[in-house]
Amino acid sequence: MTPDQPLRRSCATMEEHRRLLNEDSSYASARAGIETAARSFAQRRTAARPGITRIPVAVHVVWHEPNENISDEQIQSQIDVLNRDFRAANADISGVPAVWQSRIGDPRIEFELAKVDPGGNPTSGITRTPTTVKGFGHVGDPVKSAATGGANPWPADRYLNMWVCQLEGGLLGYATFPGAPTAVDGVVILHSGFGTSGTAQAPFDRGRTATHEIGHWLNLFHIWGDDGTGCNGSDEVDDTPNAAGPNFGRPVFPHVTCSNGPDGDMFVNYMDYTDDAGMFMFTAGQVIRAQATLDGPRASIGAEVVPGVSSAGPDLTGDRKGDIIGFGDGGVWASLNNGDGTFKAPARVVDNFAYSAGDWRVEKHPRFLADLTGDGRADIIGFGDGGVWVSLNNGDGTFKAPAKVVDNFAYTAGDWRVEKHPRFLADLTGDGRADIIGFGDGGVWVSLNNGDGTFKAPAKVVDNFAYTAGDWRVEKHPRFLADLTGDGRADIIGFGDGGVWVSLNNGDGTFKAPARVVDNFAYTAGDWRVEKHPRFLADLTGDGRADIIGFGDGGVWASLNNGDGTFKAPARVVDNFAYTAGDWRVEKHPRFLADLTGDGRADIIGFGDGGVWVSLNNGDGTFKAPARVVDNFAYTAGDWRVEKHPRFLADLTGDGRADIIGFGDGGVWVSLNNGDGTFKAPAKVVDNFAYTAGDWRVEKHPRFVPGPGSIGS
Repeated sequence: MTPDQPLRRSCATMEEHRRLLNEDSSYASARAGIETAARSFAQRRTAARPGITRIPVAVHVVWHEPNENISDEQIQSQIDVLNRDFRAANADISGVPAVWQSRIGDPRIEFELAKVDPGGNPTSGITRTPTTVKGFGHVGDPVKSAATGGANPWPADRYLNMWVCQLEGGLLGYATFPGAPTAVDGVVILHSGFGTSGTAQAPFDRGRTATHEIGHWLNLFHIWGDDGTGCNGSDEVDDTPNAAGPNFGRPVFPHVTCSNGPDGDMFVNYMDYTDDAGMFMFTAGQVIRAQATLDGPRASIGAEVVPGVSSAGPDLTGDRKGDIIGFGDGGVWASLNNGDGTFKAPARVVDNFAYSAGDWRVEKHPRFLADLTGDGRADIIGFGDGGVWVSLNNGDGTFKAPAKVVDNFAYTAGDWRVEKHPRFLADLTGDGRADIIGFGDGGVWVSLNNGDGTFKAPAKVVDNFAYTAGDWRVEKHPRFLADLTGDGRADIIGFGDGGVWVSLNNGDGTFKAPARVVDNFAYTAGDWRVEKHPRFLADLTGDGRADIIGFGDGGVWASLNNGDGTFKAPARVVDNFAYTAGDWRVEKHPRFLADLTGDGRADIIGFGDGGVWVSLNNGDGTFKAPARVVDNFAYTAGDWRVEKHPRFLADLTGDGRADIIGFGDGGVWVSLNNGDGTFKAPAKVVDNFAYTAGDWRVEKHPRFVPGPGSIGS
């Protein structure tokens, strides 16, 4: 046992919290606001980020004795634990007593060592600092400053800082709550309580100290409410039983305090004080509180990995008017368009591809609508556990039974992951039938359509644009399929670190080597971020070739296609719709490109705070000033939320001009286009597919409007 190795858990988070409350009035004010927002969020019970949030971690190893300079392997073992614990994927979760199994929550958070340092340079995400300090205390946070023998933090709005060192006085670790000064924001862990290998020692050798402290960093309190043993404290979470105080070691179920029998204290919770081998779970209520933090005070950190949306060109019946289709609990439901932008009552068309019917999950199983047979009608394609499944359209908006068409591209069959491996449907051969394309670990893989909705075996077509082959990341590097040369065949375009890269289609579903075509719109080249700056491919000039358009900090930027898949230098085309210019936010304000006037050129449409705003295309890829066209469908005007209310642009009347369709609280609402990019007042067209009307949820129930439409976020 090393000196000062604790025999039971100790955490100084609350001591630091109370010190800051007493010493820093700005912290006290920030905390009051954060708690008010957290309570409001908990009452709404909505998911802040429907997908998985991946948080970059900077680990600062501060060492005096050589053994304290822990190995990369020990650090990675800690990251691995976090990625299990914060996805409810830990093997020992079976140790949760049966009475609490139904309360287990998946925080939908993953962690990775930072790949880029604050200066934009490649990094391991690990810093190593020798020190003359033999052991650090928590008062004054000396380990967090080079001036006091520690290591300075990386920007706290971009990274989770974790300091690993020798702590004094039997302390295992401590953290800051949201709202703390940025100079001290983060988590501190004793090196022998960090990870599962190297210097990690029992009973704290399973990495749960970091799980506990990051819980605090996400605004979770100790489950007993930190009131001593008074039974009057609260952790501000409804589904954790009241408890008298901390539990230590490995209690035997039940341990009753505070008249909380028969089940007693939830000592298996990560926010108690038991040994690593005795804590297994967060609750659903704690998840809501953590998500409130990601939605609020920590909104700037981490990238949300949200499954992509397919804007399928074909509708369900071949009349070129958008229909509604939704993947519900018990199956797939469709509302067919009456031809005028009103809709028939929903009908269940497939008893699969759904949350209960088939166990399909947004975070695991992407689903798309695409024409697989060339009949101009959208078919269903889903990437399941054991392979790719298809339900072909009968021609009238009903569907055949699902059939497995590829034993790959799937969660189990191929180990494909939403958070790592984007998948698309696109016509790669010009035959009018969608093919499968996936960005895997070792490269880009394609399964060509046989012409009847079955597919050839996957083949690797590019050794790049991939998780391992090229180090492409969902949270950093958007990738698209678009026709860049006007030959009717989709090309690959990716927004990398140093610029925009293109692989042109050879015409047969194979591709040329990637070439960099723009030195901007990228993670390093231009400082573009997925969580701040949407980017799209859309035809801005009417030449049938996709151009690049990006919503940056200071405005909207476009790079026009030269006609051969190379691009002109970026030019700013609108001083709005942007992070700084207009205060537009990905998590609040969806933006789309769609043809609103029927001229074959994409216009800009954005759902802002006070309404829907449009910038019409001048015909040459420049745009008119924004104008507000609808006083609804927006964050303030109508209380529409990204995490609750999907919105789309689709041609609902067959006039070649996109209309607005939104899935609200009480139903589906439509604003029909007047033909000139202005819109009629919203009208409710379906009493279903909605948050209240039908209990549809973004995080469970994908919805689409297949038909001629838009590209958007």
